[in-house]
Amino acid sequence: MRKVDISKAVFIHLYVTQKKSGNDIARFFGIGRTTVTHYIHEFGLTPRTGKEVLANNPHNPNTPRQREAVRAAGKLRVGELNPNWKGGKAWVDHKGYHRVRRDGRYILEHRWVMEKHLKRRLSPGEDVHHINGNKTDNRVENLAVLSRTDHMKLHWANGAKEKILREGKSNNHSDNH
Repeated sequence: MRKVDISKAVFIHLYVTQKKSGNDIARFFGIGRTTVTHYIHEFGLTPRTGKEVLANNPHNPNTPRQREAVRAAGKLRVGELNPNWKGGKAWVDHKGYHRVRRDGRYILEHRWVMEKHLKRRLSPGEDVHHINGNKTDNRVENLAVLSRTDHMKLHWANGAKEKILREGKSNNHSDNH
């Protein structure tokens, strides 16, 4: 370690009062980061924890101070204000279904559309079927609520499609009116 004339008072002021980072202090004195750590111990200062370092970093987006600064500058664009907004559609999953965010988690869009239409939550035993077979066509008129059993029959049994759809729609209709 090369000998550098470091003012103890200035060092303590930067580290304790101004809460400068070790990297900032190293740049200020023209020394390495390891040397800063050496002086922290030599001057009897307590090294900061990782949490303290993050809390004092003005560029850390996860501090209340930084979030407030971003909001104040009008840069926090959430939802429709964000240029990447796609109408609430999050993505198409590995099975080809649209997923949307609701209550802090992502759900299948066709279930969400049907729940809005019916004005109730679907039970876990209720499936939403795409009548035209297009998994991304989530218009209400293309969706039918079926029991899990009927939905499986529809996809696996030959010739039962129209009957199950009629029964599924009429059963569903009578439940809600």
